[in-house]
Amino acid sequence: MNHTTSGTRKNKYIAVPQEGEELTMLDTQDAQVLEQEPAYYLFENPEFSSSWLSKITFSWLNPLLRYGAQNPLEEKDLWGLHSSDQTVQLSKEFEESWEKEYIRCQRTDDSSQQFIELETFDSQQQPFLVESADQVSPVEEQQSSVERETVRKRFLSGIREVFRKPKQPSVALAIGRAFGWPFLKAAPLKFVYDCLQFVGPVVLNGILVYLKQPSESVLVGLGYCLLLTMGMSLQSLFLQSYFMKCYRIGLHVRNGVSAAVFQKSLRLDTEARNSSTVGEMVNLIAVDAQRIGLSLFPYLHLLWSGPFQIIVSMIFLYNVIGIAAFAGLALMLALIPLNLVLARIMRRLSQSLMKRKDNRVRAVNEMLLGIRQIKLFAWEDSIKKHILELRELEVQSLRKLMIYNAVSGFVWQFTPVAVAAVSFSIMSLDASIELTPARAFSALTLFNILRFPLNVFPDLISSLIDGVVSSRRIQHFLLQSQVQGRKSEPVVEQSEEDIVAAMNGGNYYWNRQDQRNRRKPILQNIHFQVNRGQLIAIVGPVGCGKTSILSALLGEMVDDLPLEGKAFVKGKVSYSPQVPWVINQTFRENILFGEEYDEERYYQTLDSCALLPDLDILPAGDRTEIGEKGINLSGGQKARIALARACYRDSDVYMLDDPLSAVDTHVAKQLFDMAIDGPLLKGKTKILVTHHIDFLSRADTILVVHQGQLIDQGTFDDLIARASIGSSVRASSSPAQLSPQWKGRMNGEADEPILHREQSISISLEQANGHKEETISSSDNEDSLLDKKILSNSDLSLEEEDEMTVLSKKQPSEEMVSSPSEQNDDSKAKLTIDEERFTGRVKFAIYIAYFLAVGGFFFTFTIFSGTCAQGLRIAVDAWLSAWSDSVSNDTPASHSTLYYVSIYIGLALGNALFILLRQLIWILGGLIASQGMHQRMLNTVIRAPMRFFDATPVGRILNRFAKDQEALDRSLPQSMSSVFNSLFTMIGGILVTIFVTPLIVLVLVPLAWIYRLISTFYLQTNRELKRLESITRSPFLAHFGETLNGVTCIRAFDAQSMFRNQNFALLDKNSKPTLYSVACNRWLGIRLDVVGVCLVSVAALLATLAKGHIDSGLAGLSITYALQVTGTLSWFIRMSTDTETQMNSVERILYYGNLESESAYDVPERDPSPEEWPKLGRVVFENVVMQYRPEMEPALRGISFVIESGQKVGIVGRTGAGKSSLTLALFRMVELTSGRIWVDDIDISQIGLRTLRSRISIITQDPILFTGTVRSNLDPFQDFDEARIWQALAQAHLKNYIESLPFGLDTIVADGGENFSAGQRQLLCLARCLLRKTKIIVMDEATAACDMQTDELIQSTIRSEFSDCTLIIIAHRLKTVIDADTIVVLQHGKVVQMGSPKVLLSDPMSELSLLVDQLGPSTARKLRKAAGIA
Repeated sequence: MNHTTSGTRKNKYIAVPQEGEELTMLDTQDAQVLEQEPAYYLFENPEFSSSWLSKITFSWLNPLLRYGAQNPLEEKDLWGLHSSDQTVQLSKEFEESWEKEYIRCQRTDDSSQQFIELETFDSQQQPFLVESADQVSPVEEQQSSVERETVRKRFLSGIREVFRKPKQPSVALAIGRAFGWPFLKAAPLKFVYDCLQFVGPVVLNGILVYLKQPSESVLVGLGYCLLLTMGMSLQSLFLQSYFMKCYRIGLHVRNGVSAAVFQKSLRLDTEARNSSTVGEMVNLIAVDAQRIGLSLFPYLHLLWSGPFQIIVSMIFLYNVIGIAAFAGLALMLALIPLNLVLARIMRRLSQSLMKRKDNRVRAVNEMLLGIRQIKLFAWEDSIKKHILELRELEVQSLRKLMIYNAVSGFVWQFTPVAVAAVSFSIMSLDASIELTPARAFSALTLFNILRFPLNVFPDLISSLIDGVVSSRRIQHFLLQSQVQGRKSEPVVEQSEEDIVAAMNGGNYYWNRQDQRNRRKPILQNIHFQVNRGQLIAIVGPVGCGKTSILSALLGEMVDDLPLEGKAFVKGKVSYSPQVPWVINQTFRENILFGEEYDEERYYQTLDSCALLPDLDILPAGDRTEIGEKGINLSGGQKARIALARACYRDSDVYMLDDPLSAVDTHVAKQLFDMAIDGPLLKGKTKILVTHHIDFLSRADTILVVHQGQLIDQGTFDDLIARASIGSSVRASSSPAQLSPQWKGRMNGEADEPILHREQSISISLEQANGHKEETISSSDNEDSLLDKKILSNSDLSLEEEDEMTVLSKKQPSEEMVSSPSEQNDDSKAKLTIDEERFTGRVKFAIYIAYFLAVGGFFFTFTIFSGTCAQGLRIAVDAWLSAWSDSVSNDTPASHSTLYYVSIYIGLALGNALFILLRQLIWILGGLIASQGMHQRMLNTVIRAPMRFFDATPVGRILNRFAKDQEALDRSLPQSMSSVFNSLFTMIGGILVTIFVTPLIVLVLVPLAWIYRLISTFYLQTNRELKRLESITRSPFLAHFGETLNGVTCIRAFDAQSMFRNQNFALLDKNSKPTLYSVACNRWLGIRLDVVGVCLVSVAALLATLAKGHIDSGLAGLSITYALQVTGTLSWFIRMSTDTETQMNSVERILYYGNLESESAYDVPERDPSPEEWPKLGRVVFENVVMQYRPEMEPALRGISFVIESGQKVGIVGRTGAGKSSLTLALFRMVELTSGRIWVDDIDISQIGLRTLRSRISIITQDPILFTGTVRSNLDPFQDFDEARIWQALAQAHLKNYIESLPFGLDTIVADGGENFSAGQRQLLCLARCLLRKTKIIVMDEATAACDMQTDELIQSTIRSEFSDCTLIIIAHRLKTVIDADTIVVLQHGKVVQMGSPKVLLSDPMSELSLLVDQLGPSTARKLRKAAGIA
């Protein structure tokens, strides 16, 4: 491909910093820092450097089109964006406009409302999207009422509304201020085009008059033909240039608004995030921004252009048919109230539709995030039913909206025919005006000009309604409340300069609503100060407010303090959240997090955070891609990566929220000794939330929190010395539970020596490709197996440990075309598979599948009604030709005027009826197809195996359910309807032209060949551009969702700029194919218009040369229809391309509708009833062999053992030993290669997955809650009464807390359960398991986030409530299985030891003994004592 550019070709995105910001690159490899380059790309668009002729004919696109005609286009083949098209510039323009709009609305005459200075988005950015902490958004009902009233007034009194000062800032006015002037520059082009449209009627009238004048010279006729040719050619040039400008501005609006939504999402507080779910925010970008920009702006000039065309047409009509033209005008005016009523109804339906769409997308997103738990609990039917119910509500609104849309379209489309019928009928009553062919067809051509604005007006009104609704939705979002933000300096100077953080009392809430309602605050009157270099420990029971203290310091909570009393943290902050957050980038990028790479500090951080051995396990070391949400990492690995990210950054204050809970005791010791209180953070200020009391003696100050209050603070010795506080501490952990260090302090004993990292030794570590000796340190998994010496240093958790290597080595299995640029040489580093990419034409089978989904009746009747409508349309014009010829002939008329008028009106009404039927039938058929495909896709996605979700980003799947489904719902039926309409019009026009002037066939054949050549040349490139547009949208949405999940961490690290630049680069990546597809449409339009001009010119020339041999009426009919064909040619190709683009969505949805499925969900003939099975809970593993994929080594190698009924069995073993594989095999998350698993003498492979998974319970390490209520999260199928639910909550030690909530069991659970602490979420999941109380229960560190007291209470509950159940415990802490009946030791997928803890520990050389000995003498003594060994 020969590109007209100089210099070296660069295809990597390089984000450009705004003034004062650091450069942040999305892709750090092979990228060069641009010091002063204003563009994202070095491979520049030749459009702005080409000649004026190339610009107006779009010839600058020829190299791209030639290359695309020969090769499937890749993203790297596209030119870069000009600086004026880049999101960084567009965001700045909209940002400044929104700020001015905000300030304008604050300057009000109401003295009670003072001007509020805007906060800044970050220190390097202009003020943006801010609402004062004192300003509260109205409740939803009030907002909805204001929206309805404001939109109504805008419709009825648009101009006045613009000048009236709104109560709230208007997104529409901000868009107008930012992009209005470039948009208005397109108006002159549209005006000239509109004027040139009237060349056709004038020339046609001249030609028909010429045909009636025998004495006129042939040169007059030829002159008319030349004028027609020139006028139509200029029309095309002006129209295509106009559309290019408007589409470009539409793209600018979309990107500017999308950037605003993204940046606002980084500032939302908890209240706003709970009211704006992830699904809603995804829709704001995926749907609403698109509707305002690309769907509305290209046609917005029709608001003045349409009336202008109508007025000029009526003036010409008056000159042609006299006063009768006003009869038609009266009819159009009479239809305006009807259209206003329809518009108002459609607006309400559109609002309802968008709200219901948000709810469905949110539910789908939640399903995808919790799919593992859904499958383990066999909740597929409940979740699917919920989504389908939301979908049905959405379809109800969609059906009503589409029907009203069809009626509105019918009214507008029938208007020109009705106006013509009325006008000709009235004219026939005026004897002074004769209906000659010249008058008739000049008028008919003017009516056809009227047809376009009147036909487009329904779509414009629909788009305008959608745009108003979408702008209101975005406006409401941008005015949502925001976090106060971290204060980096105290307002009042502290007496001591060394104070780096402090809280100064006051009440803290998660949202302003609770503050206004004077509900109990989360934190009350907490006072403390942190001096530079101190280690502060925060302790307390689950839900007491430990995490809230860190959130308050970070400015994430709402307080009632004056400015000078607010909490503050000085300097740079690093933050490790309680729930680790990882990003879908490489291992290294997760730790660097935008910081410069310092090799020495990097490896020191890895060493201190016990991550070096993990690099040996990861297939590509620190270049390994980390899957979405860390899918290929264990809970412990995610926690250590989050800690390493915080430690790597050179910060002033380190806030560490319980980073030790997900790791084992000895690993916690290493993390504390080497990282938290070690050389890595020496001299730094640390604030540590922890349940590990072992390390409190080394803290400078301990804060004891209870029920949101600071009940005491001081040193370890101070707290022990105070009897009351000592009792409080002991309440959290009884002396029997205390570590040797704590007990030693209490008893006056010295601390035990600490095992340092230097005491590492060589062990054998099994790799994916064999065995090799590695020198690694002590492990963070008590369940890992020693190779005679020490633990492996990896802690892969229940579901992930054995899958990590498997998932990291996944390769795309779909038979798609992968672009070479996306195939990394280091393929083993890649986890996420590339999105499937279809190339070439959409297969005919996809169309067949869609038409079958529509239904044979609907499709057939659509074709039939369309054919009848076009036939009657031709009949109407043919009858007009006959009528005018009969009047103009010198012979007396054979029929009365009433006869002609009656038949004319009858044919017109028949045409209108079939148009309406075609639209209604096709809309209903399209909805049936859309509904069926959505249900099929949902069924297959929810039943897909876990490996699909492990390797596919949520954003990519969500894109199918959001954008692609939107295409099926609305865009595809509309574009396909336009294709049918254009096809019928074009075929009808050609047939009429051939009938009147048969010689035109000689021209039609070569023109048809040229037409096909041009369209094929264009389609091959544009098709791939549309596919690239769809493919590049998924990473953008995935990045948006990922950012929302980690927004607190991003704000703590002040990383907003980095993520903003990444988001902008992804948005620009999506904009490139969009922009060039628009340009290709313009390229096509000009060339097809040339073909049309040739057709019209030849038709006019033949009619002119046939003077005396052709009736003027037939000549008028021929030229009129040739003009129709010209206007329809480019529209047909454009709509065909648009249809094929929408069919890509069908293709993508059908692909997901044919995903590989798990085994049978139900096997009615073999599924036992709940009463029959399982009764005992006896589990037998018989020669079990399991492989994740056929080409891989088995994860389980002939495992055989028996778990008797009611036994408590602990499963231990090092990383890769097969612990989680055993669990996955039991739940059939992966099917066995050979062997069997028996539960109560039933082979589980012979029964349905629903039966199996619903009869076994599991408590995972990662608690997942779904949006809804506490009740729906515990009992989604409503199988239990309220008393049983309360009993389960009491057993999980949550009853008192749930009872204290205002709505009890009906308390709303926010997105991801964010309104509950991590410990509370884990306890709710435990209550869920207690409620089911199956005979077999699998546990995976169910109390990791709980304090010691709650942990002991829960362990006691498990022992008592599950005493008659079979317990299978995946051991992370040996103390949880030391009292088990049996311990199974796995190694390399085989059982190497099995027996009671007492027996195994009696043998000093047993694997369990070696494991216990590594925990230190004191812990080993305690564990042996617990096992019954004196």
